[in-house]
Amino acid sequence: MPTFDIRLQPPADLPHAREALLAAHADVHGSTAEESAAYARVLDEHAARPGFRWASATPSGGGPMTGYAYGYTGAPGQPWRDLMAAAAGSPIAETWLDGHFEFAQLGVLAAHRRQGIAARLTDALFDGLPHRRAVLTVRMDNDEAFGFYLRRGWRVLHEAFEPPDGAGPYAILGLETGTA
Repeated sequence: MPTFDIRLQPPADLPHAREALLAAHADVHGSTAEESAAYARVLDEHAARPGFRWASATPSGGGPMTGYAYGYTGAPGQPWRDLMAAAAGSPIAETWLDGHFEFAQLGVLAAHRRQGIAARLTDALFDGLPHRRAVLTVRMDNDEAFGFYLRRGWRVLHEAFEPPDGAGPYAILGLETGTA
């Protein structure tokens, strides 16, 4: 079984690895060229946000990126955060959705799943995280991902979050990070 290097990367290194991350994302999601172009714009927007941090997985002997994870500091005025706040309501928004770490993306190529890479990427990303709380969304029908997060201590803050694009339903999950 191959081994992988998991590293928290400096945000300044993302431009050098951007194409590799985009290729991994397209592979993980089976994206069309149009979907990949749209995601590239989202990645650039996310990377420009305060508190952006990212981690990558690559084969130890070299090779293409096999996994990635990233997030940033969530704050009012960010579109996805504001949609979550409106759906979840004031008590959740006030407690969980201001100054939190927004865990935006986690992906591992299908051929390399079930080897602990997702857990190691998450651990690398969260190591030394200065935020008290983290939030993410996961599709309600993605049993594998949903179970992964629940086993790692995440809890459901709100179910059946339906964004306007009709891509849901999602669950909004939260994690007390034990820091800050």
